[in-house]
Amino acid sequence: KTYWNWRLQPILSTDGTVQGLVLSLMDVTERKRAEMQLEKQNRDLQDLSVAERKQRQLAEGLVQSMLALNSSLALDEVLNSILNQIHYSIPYELGNIVLIEKDYLRIVHQHHLTDIFEELAVPDEPFRLEKFPILEKVCSTHQPALIENTTSTQSQKFIPGMECLRSYLAVPLIVSDQVIGIINLTSSQPDIFTPQITRQLMAFAAPAALAVEN
Repeated sequence: KTYWNWRLQPILSTDGTVQGLVLSLMDVTERKRAEMQLEKQNRDLQDLSVAERKQRQLAEGLVQSMLALNSSLALDEVLNSILNQIHYSIPYELGNIVLIEKDYLRIVHQHHLTDIFEELAVPDEPFRLEKFPILEKVCSTHQPALIENTTSTQSQKFIPGMECLRSYLAVPLIVSDQVIGIINLTSSQPDIFTPQITRQLMAFAAPAALAVEN
C-alpha cells in the first residue's frame, strides 16, 4: 500500500482569475509506515502496562489473602478479606462464598457492592444443591463455571431472584479431592468475566479452601 501527500495550487492570471491547477504529489509511504509502527508500539506498551498492573494487583491480593489466613482464626474475617482482595483485582458487583454440606449449600459470606443486589440478604437456612444445577455441575466436575453473557443463553434462570444477572463466574474450593465450597461472582454487566479472569479467581480458591478447612 502506498501513501501520497498531495496539494492543488491554482495558477492565476494578472486579473486574478484561475487559469489552471498544479497538482503536487509526494510519496510519504515510508513516513506513514513509520508513524503506524510507532502507534502500534505505543499501544503494545500500554497493553503491557495494563497487564503488568493487573498481575501486580493479583499477586498483592494473594499475599494479603494468605496474610489474613495466617493472622486470624475467625472464618468470617478471613473470607471477608479474601472477597475484598478478589475485588481489588477482579471487578464484581455481588460475590459470595458458599459451603457444600452433603446435598445442601450454605452462604457463609457475601459482598454486595452496588444497590442492584443490596436486597439479597444472606439467608440463615441452607439451600438444596439440586435447585442450582450450575453449582451442582461445579461440584461434580470440580471445574469452574463461566457465563460471560446470560442474555445469550437461558442461564439467567439458574438463580431465583437474580434476573438482573448478566455475567457469572464460579470456582470450586477443593480439599482432598472434595468440593467443600464455591466462590461465586456476579455482575449486572455482560462480558465482565473471561477465561483469564477465571484463572485469576482460581488462584484465590486455595487460601479460601484452607480457611474453610481450618
